[in-house]
Amino acid sequence: MALLHMHTQPDMTRHVVEKRLFVDEPVIVVDVGARGGYDEAWDAFGDQLAVIGFEPEPAECERLNTNAPPHVAYLPYALGAREETREFYVAAFSGSSGLCSGDTEFIQRFFEGDNLKTVRTESIQVYPLDSVLAQRGMGPVNFIKLDCEGADLEVLQGAEGILHQPQTLGVLVEVWFQKESRRCGYTFVDIHEHLTERGFFLFDMDSYRYNRRAMPFPFVSDIRDEAGRLIPGQTTHGQIIRGDALYFRDFIQNPLQTPRDENALLLLKLACFYEIWGLQDCAAELLLHYKSDLSALVDTEQLLDLLTPELGGIKLSYREYVQWTQSNPLSLRPSLSSVPDVLKRGAEVILRFEGKPGAILRHGLRWLARRGKK
Repeated sequence: MALLHMHTQPDMTRHVVEKRLFVDEPVIVVDVGARGGYDEAWDAFGDQLAVIGFEPEPAECERLNTNAPPHVAYLPYALGAREETREFYVAAFSGSSGLCSGDTEFIQRFFEGDNLKTVRTESIQVYPLDSVLAQRGMGPVNFIKLDCEGADLEVLQGAEGILHQPQTLGVLVEVWFQKESRRCGYTFVDIHEHLTERGFFLFDMDSYRYNRRAMPFPFVSDIRDEAGRLIPGQTTHGQIIRGDALYFRDFIQNPLQTPRDENALLLLKLACFYEIWGLQDCAAELLLHYKSDLSALVDTEQLLDLLTPELGGIKLSYREYVQWTQSNPLSLRPSLSSVPDVLKRGAEVILRFEGKPGAILRHGLRWLARRGKK
C-alpha cells in the first residue's frame, strides 16, 4: 500500500516511546492482507508494538513468520463477514488474488488487467476478525490496515465489535472506485459510509491511475512478480481505479466517553499515529485540547516543540513558530521563497542572544522578513 504523506522522522513519537509509556499497553496493529510484511513505519514504537498479520497464502505466511521479530506474528487465515466457505480467485499476479474476481471485459481494457486475470479458483474457509481475535485472547486493537483486493468491506463487517471499541483509533483501507474492477460490487462510497457511521473520519487518501491499452503512458514505478519479472502497475495518467483511504477517530469532534483517568495513553497513541501519518497539525490540536488529561504523563509543551517543523532551516519552539506564522502569514506562501533563505542567514545569530530569546527572535525575524520582501 502507499505511504500517503507519512512522516519519516516522527520525533515526538520517538520521545514518547523512549519514556516507555506504552510498555504495559503496547500499540496493537492488525494487518489484513499482509503479503510483503507490515509497514516499517510502525517500528517507531519499537518493542512497545504488537502486530498481528493475516495472509491466506500458507507459503507467504510461513515466509513472513520466518523473518518476523518477536512482537510480530502472521496467521494463515482469510477473513470475511462471517465464518463460511468461499471461492478464492487466484490471479496471474498472486498479490492480486482474493475473494473477488474482476469483470473480465472491463479489466482487460487496462494493462493492469493482466495482473487481475483469474488463473484458477480454490475453496477456502473464511473467518470474521472479531471471532479470530477473541479466540486468541487479544486485547483492544488500535489500528487496522486492510488490503483485501476488493473484499475489504466484508472484512470490516466481520470486525463490528472491534470498530465500536474506542481503542480502535484508525483504519487504513484499500478502496476501489469502479465496481467493475472487483465483482464483490463494493466501492469507496460503501466503505466510507460504513466507517463514518462507526465514528471514523476520513483524514487522507491516495488514488491510483491506470491507462487503457489504447494509449500507453509511463508507469509510476517498477513492480515485479515473485520471479522478479516486471509487471504492469499504476501509470502517470489514466482513469482512477483504486486508492488507499486513511481514517481516524476525531476526539475533539466526538469526545471520548471513557473515564478521564483512562484517556491519557489512548490520546497519546492517537497523537503518535497522527504524527506518523503526516498529520502533525492534528496531533498538535489534540495535545492542546487535552492538555490537562495528559499533564500527569508528559510535558505537552515539549511534545508540541518536537512536532514543530523547521522554518527556513531553523528550529523554533511551537509557540515561536505559531506566533511567527500568525504575524507573518505570507511567510507560508510558496511564492515568497526568498524569505526562508533570509531567515536562515540571520536567525542563527539571533538565537545566540541570552535573556529573552523569544522576544528578540520575533523582532529579528520580522526585520529579516521585511528585508526579504524588498
